[in-house]
Amino acid sequence: MGSLLAALNVAADSMRTMQRAIDVTSNNVMNAKTPGYAKQSLQMLARQLDLPGGLGGGLQSGIQISYRDESYETAVQDAAHDYGRASQRSQILSQVEPVFDISGNTGIGAALDKFFEGFSLLSVNPNDNATRRSVIDRAQDLANQFRFADSSLGSADANALGQLKDKVSAINRIGAQIQDYNAKVQQRSASASDAGLDAQVHQSMEELAALADFDVIRREDDTLQISLGGQTPLVIGKTLNALSVDSTGKVMSGTDDIGNQFQSGEIKGVLEVRQQVQDLRTGLSDLATAFAGQVNSSLAAGLDKNGATPARDLFQISGGTLTVNSAFTTDDVAAASAGAPGGNGNALSLAALGTAKTIGTLTFSQAYGRIASDVGGELEQSRDEENTQQLLLSQAKTLRQDAQGVSLDEEAANLMAFQRGYQATAEVVRILNSLTETTINLLR
Repeated sequence: MGSLLAALNVAADSMRTMQRAIDVTSNNVMNAKTPGYAKQSLQMLARQLDLPGGLGGGLQSGIQISYRDESYETAVQDAAHDYGRASQRSQILSQVEPVFDISGNTGIGAALDKFFEGFSLLSVNPNDNATRRSVIDRAQDLANQFRFADSSLGSADANALGQLKDKVSAINRIGAQIQDYNAKVQQRSASASDAGLDAQVHQSMEELAALADFDVIRREDDTLQISLGGQTPLVIGKTLNALSVDSTGKVMSGTDDIGNQFQSGEIKGVLEVRQQVQDLRTGLSDLATAFAGQVNSSLAAGLDKNGATPARDLFQISGGTLTVNSAFTTDDVAAASAGAPGGNGNALSLAALGTAKTIGTLTFSQAYGRIASDVGGELEQSRDEENTQQLLLSQAKTLRQDAQGVSLDEEAANLMAFQRGYQATAEVVRILNSLTETTINLLR
């Protein structure tokens, strides 16, 4: 009788183990599409069979195993860092590039050519009032093009600053999620192995990886320590060190500017392109200043329509960009050279200024063309890098999925095997139960 009861207990324990295995498998199937989820399995152990020693064998459950491999997670995060930086650079530079037309058909390049062409036309008829007006009109158009480019760059910079603030807010939000995870782990140690909680925190870290590069350390109490750029702590235990963006666009942790600590991620991409945009604005301003100085000096060296030295400059630099002096009139256009009133000597000199190497070894048009081509080159490079990094990220995710993702076909096969095992064990229980009842009846 004792042996029958012992056998019933062994069979019952085996059924419970099979049921746990079915539950784990069913959970895998239900979470196959859950972001961050890694498949789980139940360790199944054979009990010792020693009938003389009273050990009836059977099946027992061991630990619940997660297939998560942190090396695959790190590979995905690293790829996400690099893709985030490249994609952000490509996105913002795509807004900047249309401002710079290297074809010379529109924009500053075309306006420069037309401006110097205006003096060439003036040299043919230096005293014609309509041609003199055309010179001023072309100067105004050139100034408008400089102002449009500067305004467009300013808008791109403001847009990038807005994105930077949004991304810093996202980092703080994700940091709060990891902070909450740490609090739960500290409150209940079993949470560290909770498949659902584990999926949530790994999904949070993958989102963070797109935004910024970071190092992660699992501490002795199973909480996570996240350090941005490998240096500045974002989360330590239940403490969140939130970031901010100051009025100048610096990324701050407390009172420290940590922008230079980022090596990749969308934050790095935004910071890099913002600096490039600011450099472009400075470059255009320097070009406009040099241009205005040269043209004004050349005009001042000639004689106006009245045979006098011009009383005012054609161009001014206002707010860092080019403007036309509103007081400048057609009479002020100095087409003649000193000593030859009414002539075209100075108009010819100004027309020749268009092809003179006045910016180092470059003409004004060539200097502008270099700025424009640099923008196009940066955009092309960023797009190529974005495509490459996107492929590497996709590859890293595929490898991770193959290693730790849920295969519905595999889980279906496991589910059928466990169900059959459960049914077979249930049949053993039924038979043992029948034998037990028969034995009891015989003893009455």
